Amino acid sequence: RAVYDLHARPLRASHFKELIMLMDLGQNAYKAQRYGEIRKRLLKKALIPRNTGVYLKRGGSGGPRNLTNEDEVCRCMERLGFAVINPERMTVDEILTQLYGAKFVVGVEGSHLAHAFYTMSDNRAILIIQPPQRFVMNLKGPMDCIGLLMGLLVPTANEKGFAVDIGRLEKTLDMLSAVNHC
Repeated sequence: RAVYDLHARPLRASHFKELIMLMDLGQNAYKAQRYGEIRKRLLKKALIPRNTGVYLKRGGSGGPRNLTNEDEVCRCMERLGFAVINPERMTVDEILTQLYGAKFVVGVEGSHLAHAFYTMSDNRAILIIQPPQRFVMNLKGPMDCIGLLMGLLVPTANEKGFAVDIGRLEKTLDMLSAVNHC
């Protein structure tokens, strides 16, 4: 909340005479405006874009999604000029510094990719490595709402999880780059 200058006061208990709840379903112009406002608040931090691309490691704190050739993927990302970061081992400010202004963010599907939603450049792309045994599109609606491009790469399942074909990864990044003119 502090990073985005959101001032909320936690309450332990509350009593309402009347409570009206609005169902804010779907993406709309008002949500796009709210997302934009939160993204603009980072400008106050005077961050300087550092990385054209970032590979965001999933880590082990969430549900298991075992990318069995992650070391190979990280080497590929570094060869392509991407920074490889692990948010589990970083402060909020360190994560923001690495992600701010990125044109591409790549990572295994998970909530950690939400870091990129608010920090990367406008009209850029996130490539989600989507585990073959699950299909989750939580970021698709918000990303479409603010004009971010989303690509999916479904790796091959193996006995310990899944593995990304490096050639397909590079080709998918090339396609996203061509579509997005990055």
